[in-house]
Order: sequence, then C-alpha cells, then structure tokens
Amino acid sequence: MNQLLRIVGNTSNKDEVPLHLNQDVNFYVSEITNKDAKVSHMVKEGCQAYVNNFEGSVKIKGLATLDERDSMEVVGPAELEFTPTGENAHFIIIEMDESDE
Repeated sequence: MNQLLRIVGNTSNKDEVPLHLNQDVNFYVSEITNKDAKVSHMVKEGCQAYVNNFEGSVKIKGLATLDERDSMEVVGPAELEFTPTGENAHFIIIEMDESDE
C-alpha cells in the first residue's frame, strides 16, 4: 500500500522478485489508499512503460489523469509521480526496453 511493489522481473534479479521471466521486463503494482501519498517511478532512457489503472483515479504529474481502466504509454527518460484524485488508485506499470517501431 502507498508504494510500488515489483512483482515480475528478469532472471538476472532472481532474489528481488517473486516471478521471473527470460525477458528484460519489470512489472510494478501499487494501491494508493492514502489521499496524501505520492508514489514515484523513474523510466530510464531507452525504456518504455505502460501504465494501466485498475481502480479509482490516479494523476500522473505533468502527464495525465487515468480513470478506471485507462492506460497510457510513457517513453523514457521520465519521472512518474502518482497521486490519487479520489480516495484510492490501484495501477500496474509494465516496463521494458523501448521498441524500435
């Protein structure tokens, strides 16, 4: 609650996450239940991230507000700062190398 939890990662970080993939990918989830909480994540240069909001509404500072079931793509470098716009927000970040397309 009120922080990011990395739940999926590549096999080079086996001790840090419960689920490992043979890809350069990371999944983070958060459920913000404190209306004053801020959760941050840095998308590095050369990476991209997809943010999907499951529940509630979340503001991503300087970029967008995502309501329930809304998604967006972010290409790094980008500092993401999440705050709930209501009582809570529940979202996932899927981060990977930037595609060449």
